[in-house]
Amino acid sequence: MIPVSIVTICLNDREGLEKTVKSVIGQSFRNLEHIIIDGGSKDGSIEVINKYEYFFTYWISEKDNGIYDAMNKGIHVAKGKYLLFLNAGDILANNEVLQKIFCNELHAEIVYGNILFDHGKEGLKKFKQPQSIDLEYLMVASPQHPATFIAKTAFEKYGYYNLEYKLASDYEFFFRVFVKHSISSQYLDVDISIFDTTGISSSEKHRATEIFERKKTQTAYLPPIVIQYFEFSQSIFNKIPKIILEKSKLSRIISFGLNKLDNVLKLIIS
Repeated sequence: MIPVSIVTICLNDREGLEKTVKSVIGQSFRNLEHIIIDGGSKDGSIEVINKYEYFFTYWISEKDNGIYDAMNKGIHVAKGKYLLFLNAGDILANNEVLQKIFCNELHAEIVYGNILFDHGKEGLKKFKQPQSIDLEYLMVASPQHPATFIAKTAFEKYGYYNLEYKLASDYEFFFRVFVKHSISSQYLDVDISIFDTTGISSSEKHRATEIFERKKTQTAYLPPIVIQYFEFSQSIFNKIPKIILEKSKLSRIISFGLNKLDNVLKLIIS
């Protein structure tokens, strides 16, 4: 089995697709496959696919039912031990990324590192993901999928992306596997990818939908008391000036409480 399948989905983003493809081709680590799932582009993306077809293990261009339907198609045909979703416009941080990742002994179903956000004229802003994923983190964020390698066995055991969600199915997936199934994870302090902030999930007009879907996910997997506790703690943070909060023990107290709650929840759902 090859170590990694890189899945790239695309719809009418010729320039972004070519940028992504070149990023993968430039990797010093060659024991990989690159899969292209195109949603029936009409802007010349197919010409890009044909230009680099030699480098792809599989590609298809057909109408789909959205982002996560396309990602599920990629999962279905992938043959790698791990999958990395690097969508059109996203690129690997440098040519040595995969070499740095796969020179390690990888023992978890989810392996993740750091991500850089491309804000155009404002430049790149690095986000260093936490060394462990707990409930407190999942209530406000989730692993960044362009910087997260997911074992194919995880999808086979716990299910693919839920197509009921249009913009937050990756959040639902991570919430499901961490909270419900206590999936194993491994953090590597490696800059993995540069995320294109011009995509649909980054658009302000879609923000309300994403927030709704995240709330729906939390409600599906957590008892109401857990959500209420988190909302209460967040309201305290929001009302206290940052300078006071930094000088007090309140932050540590609330964090301690949430960690304890996390442990209790694991007992409830196990």
